Amino acid sequence: MAHEESLRTILISGCEELSSLLGITEDVKKNLKEIYKVISARKEEIVRTALDLISKNNDLSEALKKAGLDETRSKRLFEYWFTAIFQSDYGERHCLDVARIGLLLVRGGFPLHSLSPLVSVFLSETLKTSDGEPSHIVMLAKVFGWNLAVMILSYEIIRQRVFKKATGISKEVYNRLVDIYTRTFLNELAKELKVWWFM
Repeated sequence: MAHEESLRTILISGCEELSSLLGITEDVKKNLKEIYKVISARKEEIVRTALDLISKNNDLSEALKKAGLDETRSKRLFEYWFTAIFQSDYGERHCLDVARIGLLLVRGGFPLHSLSPLVSVFLSETLKTSDGEPSHIVMLAKVFGWNLAVMILSYEIIRQRVFKKATGISKEVYNRLVDIYTRTFLNELAKELKVWWFM
C-alpha cells in the first residue's frame, strides 16, 4: 500500500508552486510591506465591510458561527489574515496559516464557491485605498489570488481525504470519476447552450 503524503507536505508543495506561478518574489514581498503602510489605516474598515457582507447572508453567517467564529473572533481572525497578506514572507508558516483559515471555514460548512466573493471584497476594498500604481495593483491581485488558491487547496485536500476514508477509493480512481462526471456535465451544458467548440 502506497504511503499517503502528509497534509503539511501537500500544502507546502502547493504553496511553493503557486508562489512560482504567480511570481511572489522577494521584491513583491518587500513592496507589500510598503503598500501596507498606506493600507493599514483602513484595515478595520476593510474587515468590517467584508463581515457586513457575510452577515447579510444567513447561510454564510451561520457557517462562521458553526466554525466557532462569532463576531469578535471573526474580526480578529480576518484582521490577522489581512495583516499577514502584507507582512508575511509567504513561507511555510504563512502557507499553513492560510490553509488553517480555509479549514476553519470548511468545518463550519462555509461553501467553497463563497470563498471567491469573500476574498474579492477584501481585494476591492484594498484597491480603493491603494495609490493606483499599476504595478501595485498587479501585486495585490497576485497575493490575494495566492491566498484564495491556498484556501481552495485546503478544501480540496480535505474533500479527497474524506471521500477516500468513506469509500476506500484512491486518489487516482477519484480523479477518474471526476473526469467521467465532468465530461457528462460538459455534454449537458453543450446541449443546453447549443455550442460545441469547447468540447
